[in-house]
Amino acid sequence: MFVETGCEKCRNAWMSANQDKTLQHVGKENYERQARLHRCNDCGTYWEEPNGAYPSGLSESDAKRLYNV
Repeated sequence: MFVETGCEKCRNAWMSANQDKTLQHVGKENYERQARLHRCNDCGTYWEEPNGAYPSGLSESDAKRLYNV
């Protein structure tokens, strides 16, 4: 669930236009999943941003497996 993922700073970044300083795009896009991977510079949470869907948290093991980070 979104409210239980990451920290307040990265959750707020998803809800605003100010993502550049908090959420960093990492790894390559996963075209099979049609998604991009981001990581919070503050708490280290991995976030998957699917095209056309709301972002969700990923475990570090899933981020490594799906995005080779």
